[in-house]
Order: sequence, then structure tokens, then C-alpha cells
Amino acid sequence: MTRVRWIALFFHLPGLRLFAGRGLPEGARLANAVAAALTLLAMGLGAWLVPEHRFLAVVTTGLVGHFAWGYRLQQLIAAEADGAPTAPRR
Repeated sequence: MTRVRWIALFFHLPGLRLFAGRGLPEGARLANAVAAALTLLAMGLGAWLVPEHRFLAVVTTGLVGHFAWGYRLQQLIAAEADGAPTAPRR
């Protein structure tokens, strides 16, 4: 796995801009916003559904959402490097 893909996996867009000098792959802007919104929603639901372990629920759902999007983002970067389209064309 390349350095840029490791950066994408752990640090997402801010890391790509700071450490790799690049932005998101073409077509990934909407997916980035949706991933952030779904992660926040899951964290809120976790806090609401498990009030006796609120901190653990929020941290767990936040980490799962963070690494799920990081994994997908590094796949998009790999596909872009291979010349494959990263988003459906309209």
C-alpha cells in the first residue's frame, strides 16, 4: 500500500491536503460528506440507545465510521491510480 493510501486511511481529506499535497479523488466529495453525516448519526444513535455506556458507544461507532470511510477512500485512491473511474458518470 502506498504512502498516500495510508494517509487516506487514517487522516482522510485533511491528511491528504497536509501530508500529500492533494485532495479527494474525482467524484468522492459527496461520498465524503455522506460518510461524515452517517458517522455523526451513528454516534448520536449510539449515545441515545446505550445511555449507560454512552462514552463507549460514541467512541466505538465513531471509530467504525472513521475506518469504514478511510478504507473506502484508500480504495478510491488506488482505483484512481490504476485509471479506473471512481464515480459513476451521469
